[in-house]
Amino acid sequence: MNVLRASMRAAAAVLVLSSSTGALAADKIGRYTVEITVDGQGSWKRGSDWTKSTTHETYRIVTSVKSNGEADSVNTKDPQFAQKQMAKAARVQAAVQKAQGRSGAAAPPTQEAYVAQQKALAEQMQKAQVACKGNQTCLMQAAMQVSQQSAAIPQPAVPGMPPVDAGAADDADEQQDDRFLNYYGYEGCPTQIAIKIDQRSEGAYADVAGMIPWTTTQTADTKGTDHDRMMQCLSATTVYDIKSQTISTDGFGTPGVRGRYHSKDKLQGETVNDNAEINGSKEALEWVSNLLRHAPASGSKSTVLKPREAGKGSDGAVTDGQIKVGVTWRFDP
Repeated sequence: MNVLRASMRAAAAVLVLSSSTGALAADKIGRYTVEITVDGQGSWKRGSDWTKSTTHETYRIVTSVKSNGEADSVNTKDPQFAQKQMAKAARVQAAVQKAQGRSGAAAPPTQEAYVAQQKALAEQMQKAQVACKGNQTCLMQAAMQVSQQSAAIPQPAVPGMPPVDAGAADDADEQQDDRFLNYYGYEGCPTQIAIKIDQRSEGAYADVAGMIPWTTTQTADTKGTDHDRMMQCLSATTVYDIKSQTISTDGFGTPGVRGRYHSKDKLQGETVNDNAEINGSKEALEWVSNLLRHAPASGSKSTVLKPREAGKGSDGAVTDGQIKVGVTWRFDP
């Protein structure tokens, strides 16, 4: 391998996106459908004060994302993406140094020291990934900078293990597997939002006049605003694995919801707000978001969750309840 060839391979290895060598493919439109149901009930009691509550929520969100149709060899949303890119760049850099007839810096004294240095760089790359927010130019620059630092740290010799083979870069290239399609939201993409929330609470609290009953109702039925639909689309960045037919995302979020808040309190009177912020079940939506970070392209799951604050508090209050969550999703590439 001559120096020029090695240098070219080194530059290619640190790119976040390794484009297919075939002819440019036509744009592909992917359709992403997610339907969520939430049914929950809860209770709270401290002394004679008490509260009972229920929530029923449904979400149906359909959005479209676009790919240029060219499969890549890396999944930028793989949790191990940073480590894999750095390891690949280190192999290629070793090949460059070998081709140029020079050696790098002294290796760390122990494997533990080497791992600690690489871990610090991996954390640096993960922070850069978040900061780049999917911008490919930013990701490429971050990968280049971190991989150069990583490549400058030689791996120490491990008893019983062969040293890093600079020629492994050739093998890595030969094993390159273009299987990932990157999909991005685009302005004006067709998006549907349908969210219904019905939350009801009742209870009573002690007062000098006796127990004071109260009720609260929060309801919403929305199709979202133009801004909601635009943001839902632009945030739907997805990587589709052609071979395993799985998706990788940044999770799944829902737009903010506004609706009607109505409370009655025997002592405080009645309050009505027709443009109140209505929050869905945080536990349920977080569970769905984490589930869809890495999942089959289509599927259905359900679970039963406990309220985050369930149990006995330091003030003696006891909270209990359950949240039933179901989600069905489908990504059509």
